[in-house]
Amino acid sequence: MISLENLKIEKAKENDISSLIELYAQLDSDSKLTIKEAIEILNRIKKYPNYSLYVAKFNDKIVGAFELLIMDNFAHNGAKSGIIEDVVVDISI
Repeated sequence: MISLENLKIEKAKENDISSLIELYAQLDSDSKLTIKEAIEILNRIKKYPNYSLYVAKFNDKIVGAFELLIMDNFAHNGAKSGIIEDVVVDISI
């Protein structure tokens, strides 16, 4: 069981790429990015405003990931909303 005390959510960094590739391969074993491709994608994601790839780390091991987009709206007096995409959690948990 994961204790929230040992769980951290943070923006993905280049040194997380290998773990992220393996984690996302659990969703589709036929599709696996190369390190170079994954770095290029992460760098493109970083250029979007208010859009990031996040990792969930338990005891410094990546156990999950998701992408979050925060956007402005005309509705609800301009309140912001978010879209969460590409959620994955390590099957070993």
